[in-house]
Amino acid sequence: MFGKFTDINAFLESYVKDQEQKRMEYINSLSLENQLAELRKLQVTDIAEVKATIKDRQHDDLSIPKHYQMIVLLYEIMEFSPAIEEDMLRCKQTGAPVFVAIRYGDRQGINQPITHEMNDGDKMHFKGQWITKDKAYSHGGEEMSVLHFTHHPIGFTCTIQKCYS
Repeated sequence: MFGKFTDINAFLESYVKDQEQKRMEYINSLSLENQLAELRKLQVTDIAEVKATIKDRQHDDLSIPKHYQMIVLLYEIMEFSPAIEEDMLRCKQTGAPVFVAIRYGDRQGINQPITHEMNDGDKMHFKGQWITKDKAYSHGGEEMSVLHFTHHPIGFTCTIQKCYS
């Protein structure tokens, strides 16, 4: 379970679909020329790169697509988009938990299993898409920030010995 959803994948699919629908409603409200301009500059937003300590390594979500799942505490913020700065700083300064989902086992996630250094207390380095606590909760997820797409083409996941993308 992740909030009202059966698992993290159901939450992420619903969230991404909702964001895409809102984005397209906005784009469709523009003139054709402005629609094209907006579509040309599309890129993934709310990108974060952080270092964190695993607080609670949760059971893998084995539904397809599979996800490693964990709750982490940030100890260093490397990069962030302006829209998520406040939420990320809140997490780092207050020790607020962040839910991390790492897709694996198919061509859209990391293709190698992570077999070491993913236990409570281990240090990790992530780059991915950040969903603020308020956005996650208002969409029906848990009341915590979420970091996902921690794999190609957006991000990566590193243990202390190896990086995956």
